[in-house]
Amino acid sequence: MSSVLDEIFDKDFTESNFGFRKGKRQHDAIKSIQAKLQKDKSWGVSIDLKSFFDEIPHGLILKLIDEKIYDEQFVTLIARSIKAGVIVDGQFEKTTKGTPRDMSSILCLKIWTSVIPPCK
Repeated sequence: MSSVLDEIFDKDFTESNFGFRKGKRQHDAIKSIQAKLQKDKSWGVSIDLKSFFDEIPHGLILKLIDEKIYDEQFVTLIARSIKAGVIVDGQFEKTTKGTPRDMSSILCLKIWTSVIPPCK
């Protein structure tokens, strides 16, 4: 599932999006940042997105996926994966946001961050 979605969405990611992409490494991200700082930037920002996977809204991420994928069964499979819920202290709880900790969550992260305008 993840490899299919990667093929569909990867072309929409910006050049400054290095996370979990084929042919992109952490060292490439560092070199890119260093080049921008040397060129015309006087400062940079480091952000640690605590609980990021817990906060991705289901409705928005599914809307972004639905805009690109026309196979309803595939979109339904993704939706079920994202909305699977969690077990807390032995009790099942429904979820309205967040993604499971698997490859689909990494893809959701990439899709979600692709709609955030890049820093210039």
